[in-house]
Amino acid sequence: MSQEKEKSYHSKMSPQRFLDHIAEGYFEAQERFCFILGAGASRNSGIRTGTELMKEWREYLLGTGRGFSYIRECAKEIGMDNPRAYECIFAPEYVFDSNDYFTLFELRFAGRKSVAYHFLEKEMTGADKFPSFGFFSLGSLLSDTENRLVITTNFDSMVEDALFFCRGLHPLVIGHEKLADFIRGDQNKPVIAKVHRDLLYQPMNTAAEMRQLQAEWKSPLSDALAIYTPIVIGYAGADHTLMSLLEELPLKGIYWCGIEPEPPERIANLLEKNHGYWIKIDGFDEIMYRLEARFLQEETFQNKYTRPDDYMNKHLEEQLERYRQQKDKLKQDTAELLRKQMEENQKDSAETSASQGAETAEEQKAKAAIVEALTADGENTENASDRLNKIYVAFSRGQYDDAWQLCNQGIALEPDNAEFYISRGMILHRIGRYDEALADKNKAIELDPGNARYFDSRSTTLHEMRQYREALADSEKAIELDPDNARYYNSRGVTLHEMGRYEEALADKTKALELDPGNAEYYFSRGVTLNTMGRYEEALADKTKAIELDPDNERYYNSRGVTLHKMGRYDEALPDKTKAIELDPGNARYHNSRGV
Repeated sequence: MSQEKEKSYHSKMSPQRFLDHIAEGYFEAQERFCFILGAGASRNSGIRTGTELMKEWREYLLGTGRGFSYIRECAKEIGMDNPRAYECIFAPEYVFDSNDYFTLFELRFAGRKSVAYHFLEKEMTGADKFPSFGFFSLGSLLSDTENRLVITTNFDSMVEDALFFCRGLHPLVIGHEKLADFIRGDQNKPVIAKVHRDLLYQPMNTAAEMRQLQAEWKSPLSDALAIYTPIVIGYAGADHTLMSLLEELPLKGIYWCGIEPEPPERIANLLEKNHGYWIKIDGFDEIMYRLEARFLQEETFQNKYTRPDDYMNKHLEEQLERYRQQKDKLKQDTAELLRKQMEENQKDSAETSASQGAETAEEQKAKAAIVEALTADGENTENASDRLNKIYVAFSRGQYDDAWQLCNQGIALEPDNAEFYISRGMILHRIGRYDEALADKNKAIELDPGNARYFDSRSTTLHEMRQYREALADSEKAIELDPDNARYYNSRGVTLHEMGRYEEALADKTKALELDPGNAEYYFSRGVTLNTMGRYEEALADKTKAIELDPDNERYYNSRGVTLHKMGRYDEALPDKTKAIELDPGNARYHNSRGV
Protein backbone atom coordinates (compact mmCIF):
# COMPACT_ATOMS: atom_id res chain seq x y z
CA MET A 1 0.00 0.00 0.00
CA SER A 2 2.80 2.41 0.90
CA GLN A 3 4.46 1.76 -2.46
CA GLU A 4 1.22 2.58 -4.32
CA LYS A 5 0.91 5.85 -2.40
CA GLU A 6 4.52 6.66 -3.21
CA LYS A 7 3.90 6.15 -6.94
CA SER A 8 0.73 8.22 -6.80
CA TYR A 9 2.58 11.02 -5.02
CA HIS A 10 5.38 11.15 -7.59
CA SER A 11 2.91 11.25 -10.51
CA LYS A 12 1.28 14.41 -9.16
CA MET A 13 2.54 17.89 -10.00
CA SER A 14 1.66 21.33 -8.68
CA PRO A 15 0.15 23.83 -11.12
CA GLN A 16 3.20 26.13 -10.89
CA ARG A 17 5.58 23.28 -11.64
CA PHE A 18 3.36 22.28 -14.54
CA LEU A 19 3.50 25.81 -15.97
CA ASP A 20 7.29 25.87 -15.74
CA HIS A 21 7.54 22.41 -17.31
CA ILE A 22 5.54 23.50 -20.35
CA ALA A 23 7.19 26.90 -20.84
CA GLU A 24 10.75 25.64 -20.34
CA GLY A 25 10.10 22.57 -22.45
CA TYR A 26 8.86 24.75 -25.31
CA PHE A 27 11.39 27.60 -25.16
CA GLU A 28 14.48 25.68 -24.00
CA ALA A 29 14.06 22.15 -25.33
CA GLN A 30 11.91 22.94 -28.40
CA GLU A 31 9.21 20.52 -27.26
CA ARG A 32 5.80 20.88 -28.87
CA PHE A 33 2.56 20.39 -27.01
CA CYS A 34 -0.99 19.69 -28.10
CA PHE A 35 -4.20 20.14 -26.11
CA ILE A 36 -6.75 17.41 -25.51
CA LEU A 37 -10.06 18.93 -24.43
CA GLY A 38 -13.20 17.32 -23.04
CA ALA A 39 -16.63 18.61 -22.08
CA GLY A 40 -15.35 20.16 -18.84
CA ALA A 41 -13.46 22.80 -20.83
CA SER A 42 -16.68 24.24 -22.28
CA ARG A 43 -18.75 24.48 -19.12
CA ASN A 44 -18.09 28.18 -18.54
CA SER A 45 -18.95 28.87 -22.19
CA GLY A 46 -22.58 28.06 -21.51
CA ILE A 47 -22.47 24.43 -22.64
CA ARG A 48 -23.71 21.96 -20.07
CA THR A 49 -21.63 19.04 -18.95
CA GLY A 50 -22.51 15.41 -19.51
CA THR A 51 -23.57 15.05 -15.88
CA GLU A 52 -26.00 17.96 -16.16
CA LEU A 53 -27.50 16.53 -19.32
CA MET A 54 -27.78 13.07 -17.76
CA LYS A 55 -29.77 14.54 -14.87
CA GLU A 56 -32.14 16.28 -17.27
CA TRP A 57 -32.65 13.14 -19.38
CA ARG A 58 -33.26 10.94 -16.36
CA GLU A 59 -35.82 13.39 -14.98
CA TYR A 60 -37.54 13.48 -18.36
CA LEU A 61 -37.72 9.69 -18.61
CA LEU A 62 -39.06 9.38 -15.07
CA GLY A 63 -41.44 12.31 -15.51
CA THR A 64 -45.20 12.36 -15.19
CA GLY A 65 -46.84 10.03 -17.67
CA ARG A 66 -43.64 8.11 -18.34
CA GLY A 67 -41.76 5.98 -15.79
CA PHE A 68 -40.35 2.47 -16.13
CA SER A 69 -42.88 1.16 -18.63
CA TYR A 70 -42.01 4.07 -20.91
CA ILE A 71 -38.26 3.51 -20.38
CA ARG A 72 -38.59 -0.20 -21.23
CA GLU A 73 -40.51 0.72 -24.37
CA CYS A 74 -37.66 3.02 -25.44
CA ALA A 75 -35.06 0.37 -24.60
CA LYS A 76 -36.89 -2.24 -26.65
CA GLU A 77 -37.09 0.16 -29.60
CA ILE A 78 -33.30 0.58 -29.70
CA GLY A 79 -32.50 -3.07 -29.00
CA MET A 80 -31.35 -2.58 -25.41
CA ASP A 81 -32.63 -6.00 -24.29
CA ASN A 82 -30.95 -6.35 -20.90
CA PRO A 83 -32.77 -4.25 -18.25
CA ARG A 84 -29.78 -4.57 -15.93
CA ALA A 85 -27.83 -2.43 -18.38
CA TYR A 86 -29.94 0.61 -17.62
CA GLU A 87 -32.42 0.18 -14.75
CA CYS A 88 -29.84 0.87 -12.04
CA ILE A 89 -29.33 4.35 -13.48
CA PHE A 90 -32.83 5.32 -12.34
CA ALA A 91 -32.36 4.37 -8.68
CA PRO A 92 -32.66 7.50 -6.47
CA GLU A 93 -29.26 6.97 -4.77
CA TYR A 94 -27.40 6.20 -8.01
CA VAL A 95 -24.26 8.26 -8.77
CA PHE A 96 -23.64 8.71 -12.47
CA ASP A 97 -20.68 7.18 -14.25
CA SER A 98 -19.38 8.90 -17.38
CA ASN A 99 -20.47 5.96 -19.56
CA ASP A 100 -24.07 6.43 -18.45
CA TYR A 101 -24.22 9.44 -20.77
CA PHE A 102 -24.49 7.24 -23.83
CA THR A 103 -27.13 4.97 -22.31
CA LEU A 104 -29.33 7.87 -21.24
CA PHE A 105 -28.85 9.64 -24.57
CA GLU A 106 -30.10 6.59 -26.46
CA LEU A 107 -33.07 6.11 -24.15
CA ARG A 108 -34.04 9.79 -24.23
CA PHE A 109 -33.95 10.07 -28.03
CA ALA A 110 -34.80 6.47 -28.94
CA GLY A 111 -35.35 6.19 -32.68
CA ARG A 112 -35.47 9.96 -33.24
CA LYS A 113 -32.14 11.06 -34.66
CA SER A 114 -33.44 14.37 -35.96
CA VAL A 115 -34.82 15.32 -32.54
CA ALA A 116 -31.51 14.37 -30.94
CA TYR A 117 -29.59 16.48 -33.43
CA HIS A 118 -31.77 19.55 -32.86
CA PHE A 119 -31.37 19.15 -29.12
CA LEU A 120 -27.59 19.10 -29.47
CA GLU A 121 -27.63 22.00 -31.91
CA LYS A 122 -29.56 24.09 -29.42
CA GLU A 123 -27.14 23.09 -26.67
CA MET A 124 -24.04 24.02 -28.67
CA THR A 125 -25.11 27.19 -30.47
CA GLY A 126 -26.75 30.51 -29.76
CA ALA A 127 -25.77 33.96 -28.53
CA ASP A 128 -25.38 32.66 -24.98
CA LYS A 129 -22.76 30.10 -26.09
CA PHE A 130 -19.63 32.25 -26.18
CA PRO A 131 -16.01 31.16 -25.55
CA SER A 132 -14.98 31.59 -21.92
CA PHE A 133 -11.70 33.30 -21.02
CA GLY A 134 -9.61 30.14 -21.19
CA PHE A 135 -10.36 29.66 -24.88
CA PHE A 136 -8.92 33.08 -25.67
CA SER A 137 -5.73 32.19 -23.80
CA LEU A 138 -5.67 28.93 -25.72
CA GLY A 139 -6.20 30.85 -28.96
CA SER A 140 -3.14 32.98 -28.22
CA LEU A 141 -0.99 29.91 -27.67
CA LEU A 142 -2.30 28.18 -30.80
CA SER A 143 -1.70 31.21 -32.99
CA ASP A 144 1.53 32.61 -31.50
CA THR A 145 3.46 29.38 -30.87
CA GLU A 146 4.03 26.13 -32.70
CA ASN A 147 1.70 24.30 -30.30
CA ARG A 148 -0.98 24.26 -32.97
CA LEU A 149 -3.03 21.11 -32.40
CA VAL A 150 -6.22 20.60 -30.38
CA ILE A 151 -7.75 17.12 -30.10
CA THR A 152 -11.24 17.15 -28.63
CA THR A 153 -14.24 14.96 -27.97
CA ASN A 154 -16.46 18.06 -27.99
CA PHE A 155 -18.85 19.00 -30.80
CA ASP A 156 -18.90 22.73 -30.02
CA SER A 157 -17.05 25.51 -31.83
CA MET A 158 -15.52 27.31 -28.84
CA VAL A 159 -11.89 26.89 -29.95
CA GLU A 160 -12.48 28.07 -33.49
CA ASP A 161 -14.73 30.92 -32.31
CA ALA A 162 -12.07 32.16 -29.91
CA LEU A 163 -9.39 32.00 -32.62
CA PHE A 164 -11.52 34.10 -34.93
CA PHE A 165 -12.45 36.67 -32.29
CA CYS A 166 -9.00 37.09 -30.77
CA ARG A 167 -6.83 36.67 -33.88
CA GLY A 168 -9.08 36.71 -36.96
CA LEU A 169 -7.93 33.16 -37.76
CA HIS A 170 -9.91 30.36 -39.34
CA PRO A 171 -8.36 27.09 -38.11
CA LEU A 172 -8.43 23.83 -39.98
CA VAL A 173 -11.33 21.93 -38.38
CA ILE A 174 -11.17 18.17 -38.86
CA GLY A 175 -14.79 17.43 -38.03
CA HIS A 176 -15.11 13.92 -39.43
CA GLU A 177 -12.91 10.84 -39.53
CA LYS A 178 -12.92 10.94 -43.34
CA LEU A 179 -10.88 14.16 -43.09
CA ALA A 180 -8.38 12.82 -40.57
CA ASP A 181 -5.53 12.56 -43.09
CA PHE A 182 -5.40 16.35 -43.20
CA ILE A 183 -3.75 16.34 -39.77
CA ARG A 184 -0.02 16.91 -40.26
CA GLY A 185 2.76 17.69 -37.86
CA ASP A 186 4.01 20.64 -39.94
CA GLN A 187 0.77 22.63 -39.99
CA ASN A 188 1.35 26.37 -40.17
CA LYS A 189 -2.12 27.14 -38.82
CA PRO A 190 -4.08 25.80 -35.84
CA VAL A 191 -5.77 22.42 -36.32
CA ILE A 192 -8.79 21.17 -34.37
CA ALA A 193 -9.41 17.41 -34.56
CA LYS A 194 -12.91 16.47 -33.38
CA VAL A 195 -12.77 12.73 -32.83
CA HIS A 196 -16.48 12.44 -32.08
CA ARG A 197 -17.22 14.64 -35.11
CA ASP A 198 -18.30 18.22 -35.46
CA LEU A 199 -21.88 19.21 -34.70
CA LEU A 200 -22.50 19.50 -38.46
CA TYR A 201 -21.44 15.92 -39.25
CA GLN A 202 -23.77 13.64 -37.30
CA PRO A 203 -21.94 13.80 -33.95
CA MET A 204 -21.33 10.48 -32.21
CA ASN A 205 -23.36 9.92 -29.06
CA THR A 206 -24.29 6.26 -28.76
CA ALA A 207 -22.63 3.48 -26.79
CA ALA A 208 -22.00 1.54 -29.99
CA GLU A 209 -20.15 4.51 -31.48
CA MET A 210 -18.04 4.81 -28.33
CA ARG A 211 -16.77 1.21 -28.37
CA GLN A 212 -13.77 2.02 -30.51
CA LEU A 213 -12.09 4.88 -32.29
CA GLN A 214 -13.00 5.22 -35.94
CA ALA A 215 -10.19 3.55 -37.87
CA GLU A 216 -9.40 6.64 -39.96
CA TRP A 217 -8.27 8.55 -36.88
CA LYS A 218 -5.70 6.06 -35.65
CA SER A 219 -2.77 6.67 -37.95
CA PRO A 220 -3.01 10.52 -38.19
CA LEU A 221 -3.43 10.92 -34.43
CA SER A 222 -0.64 8.43 -33.70
CA ASP A 223 1.67 10.41 -35.98
CA ALA A 224 0.66 13.68 -34.33
CA LEU A 225 1.18 12.34 -30.79
CA ALA A 226 4.65 11.19 -31.78
CA ILE A 227 5.44 14.89 -32.27
CA TYR A 228 3.30 16.59 -29.65
CA THR A 229 3.20 15.96 -25.91
CA PRO A 230 -0.47 16.09 -24.86
CA ILE A 231 -1.91 18.42 -22.22
CA VAL A 232 -5.32 17.07 -21.21
CA ILE A 233 -7.98 19.38 -19.70
CA GLY A 234 -11.65 18.73 -19.01
CA TYR A 235 -11.58 15.17 -20.37
CA ALA A 236 -12.67 12.29 -18.14
CA GLY A 237 -11.34 9.49 -20.36
CA ALA A 238 -14.55 7.49 -20.02
CA ASP A 239 -14.94 6.50 -23.67
CA HIS A 240 -13.23 3.71 -25.58
CA THR A 241 -12.31 5.89 -28.54
CA LEU A 242 -9.65 8.51 -27.83
CA MET A 243 -8.83 7.04 -24.41
CA SER A 244 -8.17 3.62 -25.93
CA LEU A 245 -5.75 5.15 -28.41
CA LEU A 246 -3.90 7.00 -25.63
CA GLU A 247 -3.61 3.75 -23.69
CA GLU A 248 -2.26 1.96 -26.73
CA LEU A 249 0.39 4.47 -27.80
CA PRO A 250 3.84 4.99 -26.33
CA LEU A 251 3.56 8.71 -25.52
CA LYS A 252 6.52 11.08 -25.11
CA GLY A 253 4.88 12.19 -21.90
CA ILE A 254 1.48 13.47 -20.82
CA TYR A 255 0.11 16.16 -18.48
CA TRP A 256 -3.44 15.52 -17.27
CA CYS A 257 -5.29 18.37 -15.56
CA GLY A 258 -8.34 17.65 -13.41
CA ILE A 259 -10.29 19.17 -10.55
CA GLU A 260 -10.08 16.08 -8.31
CA PRO A 261 -7.13 15.55 -5.93
CA GLU A 262 -6.41 12.09 -7.38
CA PRO A 263 -6.85 10.72 -10.91
CA PRO A 264 -9.31 7.88 -11.59
CA GLU A 265 -7.64 4.47 -11.78
CA ARG A 266 -7.73 4.25 -15.57
CA ILE A 267 -6.04 7.64 -15.96
CA ALA A 268 -3.55 6.87 -13.19
CA ASN A 269 -2.47 3.72 -15.02
CA LEU A 270 -2.01 5.68 -18.24
CA LEU A 271 0.08 8.31 -16.45
CA GLU A 272 2.24 5.70 -14.78
CA LYS A 273 2.86 3.90 -18.09
CA ASN A 274 3.97 7.12 -19.85
CA HIS A 275 5.71 8.86 -16.94
CA GLY A 276 2.93 11.41 -16.96
CA TYR A 277 1.65 13.83 -14.34
CA TRP A 278 -1.65 14.61 -12.70
CA ILE A 279 -2.20 18.33 -12.05
CA LYS A 280 -5.05 19.36 -9.79
CA ILE A 281 -6.52 22.58 -11.15
CA ASP A 282 -9.43 24.85 -10.26
CA GLY A 283 -10.75 24.83 -13.80
CA PHE A 284 -9.99 25.22 -17.50
CA ASP A 285 -10.13 29.02 -17.55
CA GLU A 286 -7.86 29.36 -14.53
CA ILE A 287 -5.10 27.07 -15.80
CA MET A 288 -5.18 28.49 -19.35
CA TYR A 289 -4.93 32.02 -17.98
CA ARG A 290 -1.91 31.02 -15.91
CA LEU A 291 -0.30 29.16 -18.81
CA GLU A 292 -0.64 32.19 -21.09
CA ALA A 293 0.79 34.42 -18.34
CA ARG A 294 3.74 32.05 -17.92
CA PHE A 295 4.48 32.15 -21.65
CA LEU A 296 4.39 35.94 -21.48
CA GLN A 297 7.41 35.85 -19.19
CA GLU A 298 9.40 34.75 -22.25
CA GLU A 299 10.59 37.55 -24.52
CA THR A 300 10.20 35.58 -27.75
CA PHE A 301 6.50 35.06 -26.98
CA GLN A 302 6.02 38.70 -25.98
CA ASN A 303 7.33 39.82 -29.36
CA LYS A 304 4.61 37.85 -31.18
CA TYR A 305 1.83 38.36 -28.68
CA THR A 306 -1.22 40.60 -29.06
CA ARG A 307 -3.62 40.80 -26.17
CA PRO A 308 -6.94 39.26 -27.22
CA ASP A 309 -8.90 42.18 -25.79
CA ASP A 310 -6.69 44.68 -27.65
CA TYR A 311 -7.21 42.76 -30.87
CA MET A 312 -10.97 42.54 -30.34
CA ASN A 313 -11.26 46.21 -29.38
CA LYS A 314 -9.42 47.27 -32.49
CA HIS A 315 -10.71 44.87 -35.11
CA LEU A 316 -14.26 44.38 -33.91
CA GLU A 317 -14.66 48.13 -33.63
CA GLU A 318 -13.23 48.50 -37.14
CA GLN A 319 -15.65 45.85 -38.43
CA LEU A 320 -18.54 47.48 -36.61
CA GLU A 321 -17.60 50.86 -38.02
CA ARG A 322 -17.31 49.36 -41.52
CA TYR A 323 -20.73 47.80 -41.09
CA ARG A 324 -22.21 51.11 -39.95
CA GLN A 325 -20.61 53.01 -42.81
CA GLN A 326 -21.87 50.52 -45.38
CA LYS A 327 -25.35 50.55 -43.86
CA ASP A 328 -25.42 54.36 -43.83
CA LYS A 329 -24.17 54.51 -47.41
CA LEU A 330 -26.81 52.03 -48.55
CA LYS A 331 -29.48 54.07 -46.80
CA GLN A 332 -28.19 57.28 -48.40
CA ASP A 333 -27.83 55.70 -51.84
CA THR A 334 -31.30 54.24 -51.62
CA ALA A 335 -32.74 57.53 -50.46
CA GLU A 336 -30.96 59.26 -53.35
CA LEU A 337 -32.27 56.68 -55.83
CA LEU A 338 -35.83 57.03 -54.59
CA ARG A 339 -35.55 60.80 -54.51
CA LYS A 340 -34.40 60.79 -58.12
CA GLN A 341 -37.38 58.62 -58.97
CA MET A 342 -39.61 61.22 -57.35
CA GLU A 343 -38.03 63.99 -59.36
CA GLU A 344 -38.16 62.07 -62.63
CA ASN A 345 -41.79 61.16 -61.99
CA GLN A 346 -42.67 64.84 -61.72
CA LYS A 347 -41.91 65.38 -65.37
CA ASP A 348 -45.20 64.48 -67.01
CA SER A 349 -43.24 64.96 -70.23
CA ALA A 350 -44.56 67.95 -72.02
CA GLU A 351 -42.32 66.84 -74.85
CA THR A 352 -44.51 63.78 -75.43
CA SER A 353 -47.53 65.98 -75.94
CA ALA A 354 -45.52 67.68 -78.65
CA SER A 355 -45.33 64.24 -80.29
CA GLN A 356 -49.09 63.62 -80.84
CA GLY A 357 -49.66 63.72 -77.08
CA ALA A 358 -49.02 60.00 -77.26
CA GLU A 359 -46.61 59.58 -74.35
CA THR A 360 -47.46 60.12 -70.69
CA ALA A 361 -45.02 60.15 -67.79
CA GLU A 362 -46.22 56.96 -66.09
CA GLU A 363 -45.02 56.44 -62.55
CA GLN A 364 -41.95 54.25 -62.47
CA LYS A 365 -42.71 50.87 -60.96
CA ALA A 366 -41.18 50.61 -57.46
CA LYS A 367 -39.34 47.43 -56.70
CA ALA A 368 -40.96 47.10 -53.31
CA ALA A 369 -39.01 44.10 -52.00
CA ILE A 370 -35.67 45.74 -52.74
CA VAL A 371 -36.78 49.02 -51.26
CA GLU A 372 -37.92 47.24 -48.09
CA ALA A 373 -34.62 45.39 -47.74
CA LEU A 374 -32.50 48.49 -48.24
CA THR A 375 -34.45 50.98 -46.16
CA ALA A 376 -35.60 48.84 -43.21
CA ASP A 377 -32.87 48.68 -40.60
CA GLY A 378 -34.88 47.37 -37.67
CA GLU A 379 -34.24 50.48 -35.61
CA ASN A 380 -36.89 52.42 -33.72
CA THR A 381 -35.09 55.77 -33.86
CA GLU A 382 -36.82 58.28 -36.12
CA ASN A 383 -34.37 60.80 -37.53
CA ALA A 384 -34.69 62.98 -40.62
CA SER A 385 -33.01 60.39 -42.84
CA ASP A 386 -35.40 57.65 -41.70
CA ARG A 387 -38.46 59.83 -42.27
CA LEU A 388 -37.26 60.91 -45.70
CA ASN A 389 -36.63 57.30 -46.66
CA LYS A 390 -40.22 56.47 -45.71
CA ILE A 391 -41.44 59.40 -47.78
CA TYR A 392 -39.51 58.23 -50.85
CA VAL A 393 -40.74 54.66 -50.42
CA ALA A 394 -44.38 55.77 -50.11
CA PHE A 395 -44.02 58.08 -53.12
CA SER A 396 -42.42 55.41 -55.30
CA ARG A 397 -45.37 53.11 -54.52
CA GLY A 398 -47.91 55.74 -55.42
CA GLN A 399 -49.00 56.13 -51.78
CA TYR A 400 -49.20 59.91 -52.08
CA ASP A 401 -51.45 60.52 -49.07
CA ASP A 402 -49.06 58.60 -46.81
CA ALA A 403 -46.06 60.43 -48.26
CA TRP A 404 -47.80 63.79 -47.81
CA GLN A 405 -48.64 63.04 -44.17
CA LEU A 406 -45.04 61.98 -43.51
CA CYS A 407 -43.83 65.28 -44.95
CA ASN A 408 -46.22 67.18 -42.69
CA GLN A 409 -44.88 65.30 -39.68
CA GLY A 410 -41.31 66.05 -40.73
CA ILE A 411 -42.05 69.77 -41.17
CA ALA A 412 -43.78 69.91 -37.79
CA LEU A 413 -40.74 68.34 -36.11
CA GLU A 414 -38.09 70.13 -38.19
CA PRO A 415 -39.59 73.29 -39.69
CA ASP A 416 -36.23 74.48 -41.04
CA ASN A 417 -35.39 71.28 -42.92
CA ALA A 418 -35.64 72.12 -46.62
CA GLU A 419 -35.82 68.44 -47.66
CA PHE A 420 -39.29 68.02 -46.21
CA TYR A 421 -40.58 71.06 -48.13
CA ILE A 422 -39.05 69.97 -51.43
CA SER A 423 -40.41 66.45 -50.92
CA ARG A 424 -43.90 67.70 -50.15
CA GLY A 425 -43.63 69.96 -53.19
CA MET A 426 -42.85 66.96 -55.39
CA ILE A 427 -45.86 65.07 -54.02
CA LEU A 428 -48.16 68.06 -54.59
CA HIS A 429 -46.77 68.40 -58.09
CA ARG A 430 -47.45 64.74 -58.76
CA ILE A 431 -51.11 65.03 -57.80
CA GLY A 432 -51.50 68.21 -59.88
CA ARG A 433 -51.67 70.79 -57.09
CA TYR A 434 -49.08 73.00 -58.76
CA ASP A 435 -49.68 76.27 -56.86
CA GLU A 436 -49.13 74.54 -53.52
CA ALA A 437 -46.16 72.63 -54.92
CA LEU A 438 -44.61 75.90 -56.05
CA ALA A 439 -45.04 77.42 -52.59
CA ASP A 440 -43.26 74.49 -50.95
CA LYS A 441 -40.42 74.59 -53.45
CA ASN A 442 -40.05 78.33 -52.92
CA LYS A 443 -39.73 77.65 -49.19
CA ALA A 444 -37.08 74.97 -49.78
CA ILE A 445 -35.02 77.41 -51.89
CA GLU A 446 -35.45 80.11 -49.24
CA LEU A 447 -34.01 77.71 -46.63
CA ASP A 448 -31.24 76.41 -48.90
CA PRO A 449 -30.59 78.85 -51.78
CA GLY A 450 -27.45 77.06 -52.95
CA ASN A 451 -29.09 73.74 -53.74
CA ALA A 452 -29.17 73.11 -57.49
CA ARG A 453 -31.63 70.25 -57.11
CA TYR A 454 -34.26 72.55 -55.63
CA PHE A 455 -34.05 74.96 -58.57
CA ASP A 456 -34.37 72.06 -61.00
CA SER A 457 -37.41 70.76 -59.12
CA ARG A 458 -39.08 74.18 -59.11
CA SER A 459 -38.38 74.53 -62.83
CA THR A 460 -40.37 71.32 -63.40
CA THR A 461 -43.42 72.74 -61.62
CA LEU A 462 -43.14 76.08 -63.39
CA HIS A 463 -42.89 74.17 -66.68
CA GLU A 464 -46.15 72.32 -65.95
CA MET A 465 -47.78 75.66 -65.11
CA ARG A 466 -46.61 76.82 -68.57
CA GLN A 467 -44.46 79.53 -67.01
CA TYR A 468 -41.66 78.61 -69.37
CA ARG A 469 -39.49 81.69 -68.92
CA GLU A 470 -39.43 81.27 -65.16
CA ALA A 471 -38.82 77.54 -65.59
CA LEU A 472 -35.95 78.26 -67.96
CA ALA A 473 -34.39 80.69 -65.46
CA ASP A 474 -34.51 78.03 -62.72
CA SER A 475 -32.95 75.40 -65.00
CA GLU A 476 -30.16 77.81 -65.85
CA LYS A 477 -29.59 78.48 -62.14
CA ALA A 478 -29.40 74.73 -61.46
CA ILE A 479 -26.81 74.32 -64.21
CA GLU A 480 -24.85 77.30 -62.86
CA LEU A 481 -24.72 75.66 -59.42
CA ASP A 482 -23.97 72.16 -60.71
CA PRO A 483 -22.63 72.34 -64.30
CA ASP A 484 -21.86 68.61 -64.57
CA ASN A 485 -25.33 67.29 -63.80
CA ALA A 486 -26.84 65.67 -66.89
CA ARG A 487 -30.42 65.84 -65.60
CA TYR A 488 -30.38 69.64 -65.40
CA TYR A 489 -29.39 69.95 -69.06
CA ASN A 490 -32.15 67.58 -70.06
CA SER A 491 -34.66 69.55 -67.96
CA ARG A 492 -33.65 72.79 -69.63
CA GLY A 493 -33.90 71.05 -73.00
CA VAL A 494 -37.48 69.96 -72.22
CA THR A 495 -38.47 73.56 -71.47
CA LEU A 496 -36.67 74.90 -74.56
CA HIS A 497 -38.50 72.29 -76.62
CA GLU A 498 -41.88 73.58 -75.34
CA MET A 499 -40.79 77.12 -76.16
CA GLY A 500 -40.15 76.03 -79.74
CA ARG A 501 -36.41 76.58 -79.43
CA TYR A 502 -35.61 73.17 -80.84
CA GLU A 503 -31.96 73.69 -81.79
CA GLU A 504 -31.13 74.85 -78.27
CA ALA A 505 -33.19 72.01 -76.83
CA LEU A 506 -31.31 69.54 -79.01
CA ALA A 507 -27.95 70.93 -77.84
CA ASP A 508 -28.96 70.59 -74.16
CA LYS A 509 -30.21 67.04 -74.57
CA THR A 510 -27.05 66.08 -76.44
CA LYS A 511 -25.02 67.57 -73.57
CA ALA A 512 -27.02 65.45 -71.10
CA LEU A 513 -26.11 62.32 -73.08
CA GLU A 514 -22.44 63.32 -73.17
CA LEU A 515 -22.49 63.51 -69.37
CA ASP A 516 -24.59 60.33 -68.92
CA PRO A 517 -24.38 58.20 -72.09
CA GLY A 518 -26.15 55.19 -70.58
CA ASN A 519 -29.39 56.98 -69.68
CA ALA A 520 -32.39 55.70 -71.63
CA GLU A 521 -34.58 58.69 -70.69
CA TYR A 522 -32.17 61.15 -72.28
CA TYR A 523 -32.14 59.21 -75.57
CA PHE A 524 -35.92 59.18 -75.51
CA SER A 525 -36.02 62.91 -74.73
CA ARG A 526 -33.66 63.80 -77.58
CA GLY A 527 -35.63 61.48 -79.86
CA VAL A 528 -38.81 63.49 -79.13
CA THR A 529 -37.10 66.73 -80.14
CA LEU A 530 -35.58 65.18 -83.29
CA ASN A 531 -39.03 63.83 -84.16
CA THR A 532 -40.56 67.31 -83.83
CA MET A 533 -37.77 68.73 -86.03
CA GLY A 534 -38.65 66.18 -88.72
CA ARG A 535 -35.32 64.36 -88.37
CA TYR A 536 -37.05 61.01 -88.20
CA GLU A 537 -34.11 58.69 -88.88
CA GLU A 538 -32.14 60.22 -86.01
CA ALA A 539 -35.23 60.21 -83.79
CA LEU A 540 -35.77 56.55 -84.62
CA ALA A 541 -32.17 55.71 -83.69
CA ASP A 542 -32.45 57.51 -80.34
CA LYS A 543 -35.75 55.87 -79.42
CA THR A 544 -34.43 52.46 -80.43
CA LYS A 545 -31.43 53.05 -78.14
CA ALA A 546 -33.77 54.02 -75.30
CA ILE A 547 -35.65 50.72 -75.73
CA GLU A 548 -32.38 48.79 -75.84
CA LEU A 549 -31.39 50.34 -72.49
CA ASP A 550 -34.84 49.99 -70.90
CA PRO A 551 -36.83 47.30 -72.76
CA ASP A 552 -39.80 47.37 -70.35
CA ASN A 553 -40.71 51.04 -70.72
CA GLU A 554 -44.03 51.34 -72.56
CA ARG A 555 -43.52 55.06 -73.30
CA TYR A 556 -40.50 54.33 -75.44
CA TYR A 557 -42.32 51.78 -77.60
CA ASN A 558 -45.26 54.11 -78.20
CA SER A 559 -42.91 56.99 -78.95
CA ARG A 560 -40.96 54.93 -81.49
CA GLY A 561 -44.28 53.92 -83.00
CA VAL A 562 -45.14 57.60 -83.39
CA THR A 563 -41.91 58.21 -85.30
CA LEU A 564 -42.41 55.13 -87.50
CA HIS A 565 -45.94 56.37 -88.21
CA LYS A 566 -44.52 59.74 -89.27
CA MET A 567 -42.14 57.91 -91.60
CA GLY A 568 -45.05 56.03 -93.18
CA ARG A 569 -43.77 52.71 -91.85
CA TYR A 570 -47.16 51.70 -90.47
CA ASP A 571 -46.55 47.96 -90.31
CA GLU A 572 -43.60 48.64 -87.99
CA ALA A 573 -45.40 51.31 -86.01
CA LEU A 574 -48.29 48.96 -85.20
CA PRO A 575 -46.21 46.32 -83.28
CA ASP A 576 -44.53 49.06 -81.20
CA LYS A 577 -47.87 50.56 -80.19
CA THR A 578 -49.24 47.11 -79.47
CA LYS A 579 -46.23 46.43 -77.24
CA ALA A 580 -46.92 49.65 -75.33
CA ILE A 581 -50.50 48.48 -74.70
CA GLU A 582 -49.27 45.05 -73.55
CA LEU A 583 -47.04 46.77 -71.00
CA ASP A 584 -49.75 49.24 -69.89
CA PRO A 585 -53.13 47.94 -71.04
CA GLY A 586 -55.09 50.57 -69.12
CA ASN A 587 -53.56 53.58 -70.90
CA ALA A 588 -56.17 55.20 -73.15
CA ARG A 589 -53.60 57.25 -75.05
CA TYR A 590 -51.79 54.16 -76.22
CA HIS A 591 -55.02 52.66 -77.52
CA ASN A 592 -55.78 55.94 -79.28
CA SER A 593 -52.26 56.04 -80.72
CA ARG A 594 -52.63 52.55 -82.14
CA GLY A 595 -56.07 53.47 -83.47
CA VAL A 596 -54.49 56.36 -85.40
